[in-house]
Amino acid sequence: MFTIRNVGILLLAALVFASCNSYEKSKRIRAEKIAASKGPIVIAIVWPNDNINLPFINGMSLAIDEINRAEGVMGKKLQTVMYDEPTGKNGYKIAKQVIKNQNIVAVVGHSNSASAIPASITYEENGILFLAPSSSSPALTAHDFQYVFRTAPSDVMIGRHMAQFTHRKGYRRIIILDDNSIYGTGLADIYYAAAVDLGLEIVSHKAYFKWQSDYRPLISEFTKLDFDAVFLAGLMPNGALMIKQFREMGIHAPFISGDGLDFPDLPVIAGSAAEGTVVPTVFNPDADNQLVREFKNSFEKRFNSTPGTWDALGYDAIKLLAFAFEKSGSTVPIIVSSMLRFTKHWQGVTGDYTFDINGELSEKPLYFKKVRNGRFEFIKE
Repeated sequence: MFTIRNVGILLLAALVFASCNSYEKSKRIRAEKIAASKGPIVIAIVWPNDNINLPFINGMSLAIDEINRAEGVMGKKLQTVMYDEPTGKNGYKIAKQVIKNQNIVAVVGHSNSASAIPASITYEENGILFLAPSSSSPALTAHDFQYVFRTAPSDVMIGRHMAQFTHRKGYRRIIILDDNSIYGTGLADIYYAAAVDLGLEIVSHKAYFKWQSDYRPLISEFTKLDFDAVFLAGLMPNGALMIKQFREMGIHAPFISGDGLDFPDLPVIAGSAAEGTVVPTVFNPDADNQLVREFKNSFEKRFNSTPGTWDALGYDAIKLLAFAFEKSGSTVPIIVSSMLRFTKHWQGVTGDYTFDINGELSEKPLYFKKVRNGRFEFIKE
């Protein structure tokens, strides 16, 4: 006998089925339209359009120009559609705008995990290839998705390497600070576990908030503590502000950070307070590597500056997509995705790209650099 509860369960099941059918229809329509297209290959770029984040866009722009000057991919030009992500928190809303364009094959971008993770769900549901060069949270690739790939080291990789670096430098008593974001909290927790495993003592672990500008009450708690270094898991520009206020309050312990502070504006915002701050990176413009030399020369010729980490990651993301289109002989997202999932040892300017079945990037070597005389220099270990 049917009851109200039975009817409710059946209705819910019908809604779920209809929703799944709706997503499958969206994927099919997109795949069919892309397969039949004679026009350019359309790629969406979702990234903040500001001075701090400009390097990533510059790297992609250079890659696109190089590919298009060489007659494109399979005889088709690459065409980009830019979506500004001013706060790094509008991932879901922007993804909803992106999926309205049925010509979009792939998305590159979203500047942090808080934006990229919700956006990845929308791209997965609608059959769009998604390359995330700045989302380091392990949660991005933890859902058995087919269309989602991380193209930079995860927090697991970075946190472990930074704890090992701390240990090698002889720092034994550590303060951990994180910015209470998905990125900051996740990286701090991974660093904490790795540091403890290495025998380091975590003297204090505190969080701060990005909406704050005065961190002196928090910093004052550390003035009477005995510690060797600070691990800062945060993003720009607040991370730079935190370092500056530490120095203003007379605390001169070295700062070790994640890749969230790997921006040229760190010493600009923090001034002399940034001196000695250490960050990890996957890119060394002076590496003895032909790909790197050619990229560096082309970048300097066009932008009159030396490329940095984000320039290189943006460049690699576009070049990797072009490789995937050529290798698979298609621009249909599911076909390209299937090929990428089994890609082993593709070489970009940031090194090796090997993906596992979940779209997670395998281990990559990290370089370390610190601020000296107002600019980053590489540390020789």
